[in-house]
Amino acid sequence: MELSLEDVKARWNEILDSLLQENRIAWLAYFDARISKVAENTIYLSFVDVEKLGNPHNYAPARSESLRIALKVAISQTLNQDFEIVEQ
Repeated sequence: MELSLEDVKARWNEILDSLLQENRIAWLAYFDARISKVAENTIYLSFVDVEKLGNPHNYAPARSESLRIALKVAISQTLNQDFEIVEQ
């Protein structure tokens, strides 16, 4: 069953809580991400809100493949489904 954008958004805080428990650095890198789209087992993350703040805290350079994998694991454990992650 394919999860909708609304399904994933409704559980995003659970995903972040799981990520925080396993990898605080990954949580810091992704806590301000917004889910912009879910399609074909891919979650698209937007970081546009980061640019709106008076003192930007853009962690894009710190988001390594190992942190993306930690996020994917947290998503898989929470939603019982594997997703790819695309940053926009």
